[in-house]
Amino acid sequence: MTFYSNQTRIAEAIMQLLARHHRGLASESGQQAAALHCFKPHWDRILRALQVGQPIQFVLPAFPAKSPNLDKTAGVLPDLGERLALRFLDQLCQKISALYSPGAQILICSDGRVFNDLVNVTDKAVDAYAEGIRCILREDLLVSLTTFALDDYFGAIPYAVMREKLVKDYGETLPLIKERVKTDGAAKALFNGIHRFIYEDQLVSYHAMSKNQVKNLTKEIAYSVIQRSNAWSRFVEKCFPDAVRLSIHPQPFGSEKLGIMLLKSKDVWATPWHRVVLYDGREHLLVRKKEAETLGAKPVFVHDQFSHYAL
Repeated sequence: MTFYSNQTRIAEAIMQLLARHHRGLASESGQQAAALHCFKPHWDRILRALQVGQPIQFVLPAFPAKSPNLDKTAGVLPDLGERLALRFLDQLCQKISALYSPGAQILICSDGRVFNDLVNVTDKAVDAYAEGIRCILREDLLVSLTTFALDDYFGAIPYAVMREKLVKDYGETLPLIKERVKTDGAAKALFNGIHRFIYEDQLVSYHAMSKNQVKNLTKEIAYSVIQRSNAWSRFVEKCFPDAVRLSIHPQPFGSEKLGIMLLKSKDVWATPWHRVVLYDGREHLLVRKKEAETLGAKPVFVHDQFSHYAL
């Protein structure tokens, strides 16, 4: 009984740690993120790892590729935003190790190949970004992090075929997704957030169309992105059924995915691949590149590669 109580206490401490970095919906901002019922979907997986003395495994679909919108980003390669986010994730694992000696591992399931053709990102850009992420993991000795992508499973087949097989085997129909967005508040919030990103990114590509026309076009793209993203999520769950599922999108309390904030920003939807880092002399913030330049910040380069903006 004491052994089980100790495991329960450790699991609670780990959940409290995760709660401090929870990325929730704005409508839930007044709730107590640390309440254990908010993490019920993850409790069994964490406790099961503790009971067998194995590292806790997390999966995080993230780090796809840089946004092609150069008002937001400064190129196709990872920069200081990705480096700081990856360090944060590794440090989170180290903090869990201080509570539970077998520690934790985070598998970064890059979803860049899953929907890059929908958002005007080339497969070549996805390759360059993925290699940049692996480079950071090696350079910074981030031993608690590993990567997994569609390529690792399907091998040497055309990328378009990979995506088709993923949707066919694990995807829902678009009408079903559209109906859920109409009737489910969390699904609608997710759709609105993704649609906003896609609309902003595509607006720079469709100069001959009105904003309303681009908005309608990108709504359909957003539905397809959600379709593939959900298919990827189901695929990852099948491959790693015992892993705790993290998300870079805001998630409602009690969701089967735990939303996690990688870096500080005024926008809860901000990610390193949709923003640049601005260092204001006190802290690092994720902002749009255009915003950093408007504030008079200057780009900083490390080894001839863009890193961040500084005031």
